[in-house]
Amino acid sequence: FRARIRSTLPPELARPFLSTNEQSGLEIFTFTVPPVIDAEVWGRFGSGDRLGLRGTVAMTNFTFRGTPVTAFTSGLAYSNRVLEGFEPRVWRDARHLRAAGIMADFTTQRVHFTNVFSTDDPMVVTRAIGPKTARAIEPYQFAEPPTVRLEGTVPMRGNEGADLRVEVEGGPFAWWKLHLPQIRGTLRWQNNWVTLTNVTAAFYGGRAQGWGVFDATPGQGTDCRFAATATNAD
Repeated sequence: FRARIRSTLPPELARPFLSTNEQSGLEIFTFTVPPVIDAEVWGRFGSGDRLGLRGTVAMTNFTFRGTPVTAFTSGLAYSNRVLEGFEPRVWRDARHLRAAGIMADFTTQRVHFTNVFSTDDPMVVTRAIGPKTARAIEPYQFAEPPTVRLEGTVPMRGNEGADLRVEVEGGPFAWWKLHLPQIRGTLRWQNNWVTLTNVTAAFYGGRAQGWGVFDATPGQGTDCRFAATATNAD
């Protein structure tokens, strides 16, 4: 079959045609305005692996996992168990997140990010991803949303296959007993290893810089090594 679809219908109308797992995907959204979908769909009846899709989607004034979103637009494509988003854009009032592309490969169980740029609150973004991700960064607090750039691969489960590079700059920043007006640095996540490089910060009247390497391979705890230097600090 092959069909061209343009829809402004509520997604809930599709529930009777979806499996239990697919229905659970609808439950993480709450719509006040139905999305606008313009797509071409093709495949073979009775063979989900042969399903293909290409089109665009636009949504306004909805929530995703309880997080309110002003607007979202993206090009979409799906085939061979690979879902791609082209030039996705998310607006939450004056804050925004954009990417050149995001690809979810359900065969390899990995998500690939290309040229992601964000000025949104990291806690809001990670809560939308899931509670485990949100808990991981909860100790690191920015009073104002930082500028974040990232690119790479994240596994859907575990750490194997992770290869992500993240650049962060912003402030004021708080962690543990430290309260810093500004900080920047680069984080690299590769499998069970997390590396911090080029970390610099305004530090109690002076400047601080440092690096760190953290290895989560051990059965218990995390092996690490790091160094930090502060100058002219009070």
